[in-house]
Amino acid sequence: MDDDSTGDDADDDSTDDSVGTEDQHFEGSGIDLIPDVRVTERLIIAEISHDGSEDFRMTLVNDEYVNYDLIRDSGSYSGKRAVQLGSSERREDTRELDVDADGNWELTIRQPRPEEGEPFPAQATGSGPDVIGPYEFTGAHTVTATHDGESNFQMIVYPLTGDPTEIVINTIGKYDGEQEFTFLDTGFVEINADGDWSVDIE
Repeated sequence: MDDDSTGDDADDDSTDDSVGTEDQHFEGSGIDLIPDVRVTERLIIAEISHDGSEDFRMTLVNDEYVNYDLIRDSGSYSGKRAVQLGSSERREDTRELDVDADGNWELTIRQPRPEEGEPFPAQATGSGPDVIGPYEFTGAHTVTATHDGESNFQMIVYPLTGDPTEIVINTIGKYDGEQEFTFLDTGFVEINADGDWSVDIE
């Protein structure tokens, strides 16, 4: 276990508009196993960075061996990911963070629980993987999106309740198009991309 890793809680500023658990921040170098990571059994948002060159993995593990990968990638990484922990009930849980890395890494776990989301229309732009929202989905929606990368480009809607996600866009390479979808809930949007992207949701 790496002695440089830390588990200090992050500042409360980013959770002022939520009713979830406070942010938790961890950092280290190389392989590590960190106990007592506090999560609730629903949606979490992970902000991750890694400056290594080989395979990179972060997994939440509990005593029942129910594991949730926060990320499985290779090489350097910087971005955000949404992860469903598989239950509609808001149950507190303590897990271990299992890290397999060959470089320096950082992780911030956020568990936002907003009472409502932003209304549509909504626009967002970025580069690389990100999580945007929360938004208040009201049924039928249309998204116009672009991507100038070469690898996977995905737009996935994550509800706060642990219910199934909605995969709106799932393609490879450059993209410039429009998709219709139906979603009725407060939720976040995960963007998986390796280039510049834009989304315009109505």
